[in-house]
Amino acid sequence: MKNRMQIDHIGIVVLSLEEAVHHWEQVFGYKQYTRKVENTRQKVYVVFLKKEGSLPVKLLEPADKTSPIYRFAKRGGGLHHLCFKCDDLNKEVIRMEELGLRILTPLNRVRLLPMRILLLFLLNRDSISNSLIRISVPVS
Repeated sequence: MKNRMQIDHIGIVVLSLEEAVHHWEQVFGYKQYTRKVENTRQKVYVVFLKKEGSLPVKLLEPADKTSPIYRFAKRGGGLHHLCFKCDDLNKEVIRMEELGLRILTPLNRVRLLPMRILLLFLLNRDSISNSLIRISVPVS
């Protein structure tokens, strides 16, 4: 099976979206291209930034103190996840299970979001990599 996964975006936890957007614009030349959206299930606010010739950046701000990322944000935030895109989510799930990777969100619980389906993975085979990974596929 051909592995056609590519990085779609990088997720960064921040304490303040407004301050982070300004910082990314001033320091790195990124521009905000989505409005601030609340994800009530994950208890976060999100915006996407883009820059010509570079990967999109997703900024995540905790919605309140009960957000799973609140403590991380209070400690300064930072890299939260990498999102990879693929052509066939079902095939990728099977392939990753065969590799012994731990799937955090069962395939029957993935959420349909505008433009893609997301699935969370924690890659921790033989302690080589402990990273939060999201896999996305275009919605047809």
